[in-house]
Amino acid sequence: MAVQAALKVERGISPNPRPRLLPAAADLPQMERPDLLKLWRQLFGTEPPRNVSAGFLIRALGHTLQLFQHGDVPPRVLKALRTIAEGKAPPAGSAAALRPGVCLMREWNGRTYRVEVVADGFRLDGRTYRSLSAIARHITGAQWSGPRFFGIG
Repeated sequence: MAVQAALKVERGISPNPRPRLLPAAADLPQMERPDLLKLWRQLFGTEPPRNVSAGFLIRALGHTLQLFQHGDVPPRVLKALRTIAEGKAPPAGSAAALRPGVCLMREWNGRTYRVEVVADGFRLDGRTYRSLSAIARHITGAQWSGPRFFGIG
């Protein structure tokens, strides 16, 4: 629903403004069906689908309420999804965008290597390296572009 709303905004169609008083997503399973249908109309400005189950209403409305609370899909993700939907390959990530906590995995000669991005570089098997290229060289024994070896550049 959120992605559809974002696409509508992109096409110049304004979604419904956020209502002032909304129930918590956790309260939806205790709500009666007529109240769920009313909330659907309030949030989406349309009639709910015919013969829709209460379970579906709870999941769809809960998702939308969580989006209001925590935010929507980032624009860069929407752009990547559009690219994929058009049948094109999404753009490769950037090594500069890697933040501490991200894990990279690469299989090489039957072994899977797991590299963790840390504040002062990259950690592999308990040892910290300054660059992905140093890790690629350690793994392969040859000169490699680290970002290219890990498929991010």
